[in-house]
Amino acid sequence: MLVLLFAARFYGIDSPILDKHSWRQSDTAGTARNFHETGNSILLPQVDWRGDTQGYAEMEFPIYQYSVAKLYDVFGPREYVARIFSIALFALSALLLYRLVAETCSKELGLFTTLIYASLTTTTYYARTILPEPLLLASSAGALYFLWRYARTGGVADYILSLACLCLACLIKVSPLYLGLPLLLLFHKRHGMQMLRVWQCWLYAACVLVALYLWYSHAATLREATNLSFGLYGEANGKYFNWSTLATPGFWNRVLFERLAAWHFTWVLAPFIVWGICMRRQSPMERLFDLWGIAVFVYLILIPVGNAVHDYYQLPMLAPLCVFAAKPFARHLTRPDAPRLAKGVLILCLAVHVGIAQYNYVRTMTKHTDYAPFQRLHERLDALGGKDHPAGQNGQNSLVYTPTQGTPSLLYYLHRKGWIGLPTYDEFLSSHAVAVVGVFGWRNYIQGPTPDQVRALYPPEAFALLDDEVFIVVRK
Repeated sequence: MLVLLFAARFYGIDSPILDKHSWRQSDTAGTARNFHETGNSILLPQVDWRGDTQGYAEMEFPIYQYSVAKLYDVFGPREYVARIFSIALFALSALLLYRLVAETCSKELGLFTTLIYASLTTTTYYARTILPEPLLLASSAGALYFLWRYARTGGVADYILSLACLCLACLIKVSPLYLGLPLLLLFHKRHGMQMLRVWQCWLYAACVLVALYLWYSHAATLREATNLSFGLYGEANGKYFNWSTLATPGFWNRVLFERLAAWHFTWVLAPFIVWGICMRRQSPMERLFDLWGIAVFVYLILIPVGNAVHDYYQLPMLAPLCVFAAKPFARHLTRPDAPRLAKGVLILCLAVHVGIAQYNYVRTMTKHTDYAPFQRLHERLDALGGKDHPAGQNGQNSLVYTPTQGTPSLLYYLHRKGWIGLPTYDEFLSSHAVAVVGVFGWRNYIQGPTPDQVRALYPPEAFALLDDEVFIVVRK
């Protein structure tokens, strides 16, 4: 079943980045492609929505994008290369989670945890997206697993691997600092009450904080140079420490019931999570997952807006919840004296969950598959005015406007750089852009303007392409 679940991630492996969360995938894939095309250092990430700047942007540490770029150097800049890389990283996260649960609790619990973890709709979908989340999940699981090994044996290699994984996770996203709570338990297992007096604990914490300081201070200099930023500190939407959001009942309904219970765990496994939390602990190290669960709840409180808006913000929460959901299955399905009827009900519940989760995944993948307008727009732009036209095929470094309400997906798909927005004709002429390119209405998670808006802004002779679906405006 695990083989089949991982095989499902290859469905649509070569599809364009015009699916769910295409805006963020396009940012990630665009940065990777820019690394590949320029050969820049990892310290100089560039975005497509650069305007007339060099495109250097303040962002989280782009290790995922840079790794994809190195794969592009070998296999070519094809999206399926990045998707397969993400699938491999998720498989690594599943393996590390299995080893952690199997070694701290039991192999049976590890197996059912991994099965549930691999079957969720969101882990199935996001495991094959061009996003750093699979690397984040793998590095977070690695930080815990290798420190668990260090807690048992005191191995220097395990200590270094755990430290490297946590540094990597926190550089990808600052939020994995919440792992400090379960990590403290592992340090306590190794050093007892003297853990705050040993240098290993302080060196561990200091290395993570120094790594964060070095990268984010450097990233701030990129923002100062170009005024381009991903808004790491939540300036635009107040995604951190937003207590007014936490006080809203709708927030808790959306995250706990609509997202976690209904979407992530298909309602079927939600009662099993509660059941697993209430079950008697059979091993002292089960407290590790209790603390991990408390830590992700703290993460939810500290980043409420992001969790309310995007379902992938709950990805770090899924691993400990899968452990709780798996406990009833591991304990009762492996009991020789358990009634057959009870075992049958448990197996049926698990099968129904897997079926619903994979149906939701396929439905998500097939929801928006009309790529013809984008393909026609791309071909027409490449062929525009022959080979010597600045907006044509030889002008992929030329600048264009794409009115897509904040998403860089069209810039990425067209392989162009420029601005996201709908300028007036005078603004267009006074800029360095060579074209305004767009789609009408809502298409594949891209929101474009209406035909009436576009016709009102530009003279008829400026349209190089205008139909019911797409348009191109050039200088005349």
